[in-house]
Amino acid sequence: MSSLWQGQPAEFTRLTPGRIEEMEKKMRRSVYDFYAAVICIAIVITGIAALFPNATLIAGAALLACGFGYVAYEVVQSRRNAPSPLDVSIDYQRALMRNRIEFHRKRLWLRVFALAPGGILFFLGFAAALPKLAPFIYVQLATFIVALALIVPMNRRAAARLQRQIDELDRLQ
Repeated sequence: MSSLWQGQPAEFTRLTPGRIEEMEKKMRRSVYDFYAAVICIAIVITGIAALFPNATLIAGAALLACGFGYVAYEVVQSRRNAPSPLDVSIDYQRALMRNRIEFHRKRLWLRVFALAPGGILFFLGFAAALPKLAPFIYVQLATFIVALALIVPMNRRAAARLQRQIDELDRLQ
């Protein structure tokens, strides 16, 4: 397949306007899905904090909401810094991938630390507010910590995959 791709005339390696539109549509959809998830999470944690008033739970919910707000801000900034499709070509695709690599590498630990304290306080406060469910809530806390620990390697892996795709595009030209 790779040799077939490399043997094509140069005009076939250009992205078509339809393909550019498809890429833009996927990017918009993923951002909207992320916003919907953040809004749903904020509603749920706010509702839990309102139902079971506990100082630790309320502080954790507030910090967690702020953390998700910061991550949403980072997504918005990344999207704003994305290149515009002025030239319908592989260069545009490469620029998009470089933008995504930046997001996966830049300020990654800051996003993790924006979520960690609020999440931990939230689960600890939730367990204190509902002692009968505490063992189950501690399992959720452990899952949250594991998810936080996996953010960095998963983002590094995604950045490496994107870099391999850019290298493949460079070899094709």
